[in-house]
Amino acid sequence: IAAVRTLVPGIDLDTITFVGRMDYFPNERCMVDFCRDVWPRLRARRPAVKLQIVGAAPTAPVQALARLD
Repeated sequence: IAAVRTLVPGIDLDTITFVGRMDYFPNERCMVDFCRDVWPRLRARRPAVKLQIVGAAPTAPVQALARLD
């Protein structure tokens, strides 16, 4: 982690950003599955971690992810 901070000054190692059109089914499925299967384990290990989902036309299932802790 220290090496990454040195190579990229100002990088936030506690932020994960997914960028993609959110009405594209593979992107939607990826984020729904990630938030169900992976996100709880990440939060348990790194409580400060944040997730940003960035993309046009979010479907109802993607919008529902905003309510996750």
